[in-house]
Amino acid sequence: MRIRVTLCVLCAVLALSSVPAQSGTITFDGAPDGALAGNQYASSGVLFSIVNGTSVVGSPWSPPGGFSIAGKYVIVSSDASSVASLWITFVDPLNSAIDSYVDGSTISLDLWDTEANVTVNAFNLGNSPLGTLNLSSQYATIGPFSGQVHSLQLVDVGGDGHVLDNLTFGEVSSRGGIQEVPEPG
Repeated sequence: MRIRVTLCVLCAVLALSSVPAQSGTITFDGAPDGALAGNQYASSGVLFSIVNGTSVVGSPWSPPGGFSIAGKYVIVSSDASSVASLWITFVDPLNSAIDSYVDGSTISLDLWDTEANVTVNAFNLGNSPLGTLNLSSQYATIGPFSGQVHSLQLVDVGGDGHVLDNLTFGEVSSRGGIQEVPEPG
């Protein structure tokens, strides 16, 4: 009996260790032009949502200021009367209803804005602020952050919209982690 239990535990450990960690870079290159940025990256552990605006995938373009953006990216546009906030939320890749987090030191994203006026706020699982980074030039890679980041809020303070590309992040971890299964009676 003891050998069977040990063998089952060993098999379970091997099975869990063979599950690849969900981490990566979202470039938006596979999305069609005009697609809304939303839940299409849930299997990577990332959801996008927008408040007071729209967020759509766009094609290669050379914005003013001499920067060239290759591939596809997300264009965030503000409503006329309010400031847009794009939310990036980390979730369990197998079940997007389960809140998850990423080590903030592994997060970076590329931002472009004509007036360099985007604020990026990081929040933990309890929705407490972890810190703020600001775009300080028309184009920059923003990050890293600190703590266990559950969500990022990109606020277009200038109100004219901005561009997001190349969201890079480390392993997505769920709130509960691995739970111990009681031994059968």
